[in-house]
Amino acid sequence: MLDKLETELKLRGFSQKTVEAYKFHNSQFLSFVNKKPEEIKEDDVKAYLGNLISDRKLKPASVNLVLCSLRFYYQKILEKDIFARIEAPKSEKKLPTVFSKEEILAMIKATKNLKHRMFLKLMYSSGLRVSEAVSMKIEDLDIKEKMGIVKAGKGMKDRNIILSDDFISDFEKFSKKKLKKASNQEYLFAVRDGHICTKMGQKIVKQAGEKAELGKRVFPHALRSSFATHLLENGTDIRIIQEFRVYFDPEDDIPESDENNNEKRYKIPRCTETDNGFDIYQRGQNELNYYYGDWCDDEELREYYCFNDGDTIKENDEFFLPADGRDLEFQYEGYDDTNRVVKFDTYDGSRIERSVDENGDFLIRVRGDTYYFQVVDIDRDDSDIIPLDTEKILLYGEVECDQGCENGACIGKPIVCDGKYQVILDQGQPLSKVQPLLTRDELPTLLRQTNFINAFGDIKVNQYIDFANLQTGYVDLLENDDDVFDEFFFIESADTLFDYTLEFSDSMQSSIDGRNLPDLENELLHLLDKNYFILNTDYIEPAIQLHLFHAAAGTTLEEGETQTILVDGTVYEISALVIDDTTGVPIVKLSINGEVTRSLEKGEIDVLADGTFVAITELIDNEAGDVTADLVEVYLSNLHFILRDNDIFDPGITTVLEVNAEVLNDVSVDIRAINPSPNNIFIDAIKIKALADDDFYVGEGEFITQHMSDPDTFLKSWDIKFAYYDPNKNEAVIEIGRPGECGITKPIIVEPVPI
Repeated sequence: MLDKLETELKLRGFSQKTVEAYKFHNSQFLSFVNKKPEEIKEDDVKAYLGNLISDRKLKPASVNLVLCSLRFYYQKILEKDIFARIEAPKSEKKLPTVFSKEEILAMIKATKNLKHRMFLKLMYSSGLRVSEAVSMKIEDLDIKEKMGIVKAGKGMKDRNIILSDDFISDFEKFSKKKLKKASNQEYLFAVRDGHICTKMGQKIVKQAGEKAELGKRVFPHALRSSFATHLLENGTDIRIIQEFRVYFDPEDDIPESDENNNEKRYKIPRCTETDNGFDIYQRGQNELNYYYGDWCDDEELREYYCFNDGDTIKENDEFFLPADGRDLEFQYEGYDDTNRVVKFDTYDGSRIERSVDENGDFLIRVRGDTYYFQVVDIDRDDSDIIPLDTEKILLYGEVECDQGCENGACIGKPIVCDGKYQVILDQGQPLSKVQPLLTRDELPTLLRQTNFINAFGDIKVNQYIDFANLQTGYVDLLENDDDVFDEFFFIESADTLFDYTLEFSDSMQSSIDGRNLPDLENELLHLLDKNYFILNTDYIEPAIQLHLFHAAAGTTLEEGETQTILVDGTVYEISALVIDDTTGVPIVKLSINGEVTRSLEKGEIDVLADGTFVAITELIDNEAGDVTADLVEVYLSNLHFILRDNDIFDPGITTVLEVNAEVLNDVSVDIRAINPSPNNIFIDAIKIKALADDDFYVGEGEFITQHMSDPDTFLKSWDIKFAYYDPNKNEAVIEIGRPGECGITKPIIVEPVPI
């Protein structure tokens, strides 16, 4: 039915994206009015435009594009005069995003990869669109004249560009190192089958902004606007700037989808290079086991294997214990049958020993998780050991990296990937209509059932994520605040992002001691994918406050003792300088990597210069004459938060979620509790509601937290990703779950081997 439209657009030289957009809008219009093209009248067009403005909340620029699409078809092709009294809505006039010269310089300095740095310099100093930069051919650069040419740019017009001295300097380095080896290279930013795609160019720019810590949204077109602005500031005549076809109205840099992104999984592991820097591999024998890509290192790569029943860990074998969302490395050093101990080298470079009981059993405790092992033959020196919960253990060996993997991804490790859940949405279909509720059935790791144990017993704890109150949350062809027209996962400002519930099967109970709830303090509470200590409590009826500290890594020290622990890849050396109770309340001073904390009581926290938080979870001061030493239990983490409900009997009263000492806006807390007597309190559930603090236009491959002013609303535990859109099926895939290799993978650009 729209074949004539497509033919006419192509004959007139319109770009393929314009052809697709015009066809899409005309198709959507006909579906809305449910009429044939020859039956369309002026009122039909007005009704549709009104629906886009009032119900779909499209911006004026987007409505104007729809109007242009309809007018071209009905007025130019079908020759129907029905638009004479239809006026376009007035568009908002917005200034383009412009970076300062200092910010541009910071982005360039923060980019160490020569090829990526060259890309940034070319985009900025030549005023290129991202689509023009990624497809720049070497033959179109005249280095001697410091000029270049963009062929068939926007509007299918050629134009000249200038080349900066800084760009030329990097290009010459690049030429000496790379082009000598690949004399037939056509594109400046080449990959095996052509040039890098637009989406990769966007990621290079965005990554540069993140490394430079600009603290603002960074996207390619802002470099182009900055180029023009800085030329004006330097006194360049505006007519000269216009010769480079750089204007001050933002233009659409529509991401080009890469066909590999639509089909990332393969039946057998293989080595490949993609524009994302990595690929995802699927193991054919087991639908739950996935490989993730890693980078070649001297043509050699570790390959990880799932541990199977009957396998043993031999002397010098290396293995991994999952803990707190990461896989921590251990090496078995051997078994001493004389002293009945096993020895290990650990992920933080230290050595540990574990005593073995008469049955050969022993355990390793890692970040709140416990793993049980058994020595195969307790009477034989250097006996093998076996894990008693084999599904949790990972072993590895070594394999050669595929020779075709030049700066690309190779086989990684198979792990059970239950950290994410995919939801398929039809275009325009809200998430809440398809998946209103998530439980441990959909996300067995993130929302797993756990236990809370204290003096009153052992109770089950269930978790839920509820989208039922999310009114928007759909994928559609929209125009965002930067005038980019594309498929976006859209959530409207002030709409409910999610409702999270932590529900206790039998109330979490505590006695009341003044303002404290002593039976909750220092107990472990599992929330989302992490274990937390309830560090301290505060209760003045009807208000309650719970302070939770992430149990990332900790240790117990005697006064004067020094130990090392690992937190997020950083080794911390902790010394208990003094434990003192002369003031009546025991206090401790610690030295951590040479930095001395303030005097801390049990339940208090301090923060190190690098932002790491220190919590005292237990402090035992010996009595005079005791043979036992003073002890302190200390934990380090990058996350703690306060849940405060100012009236546990009224959910409408003001509540607070405070993460890392910062109060989060647009988030409320509801602690469902009863106080049947002056001496006891019962907590039935903890609920967190989050609202969108702005209109979110989440692009393909992006995460909601990338668009939030308070990304810690998700408690560093989970996220929502717009994975991709399939135009052939008009379907979008939304991924919900934990960030990381076993969940929804953050978009990254890995620095390749130096050229």
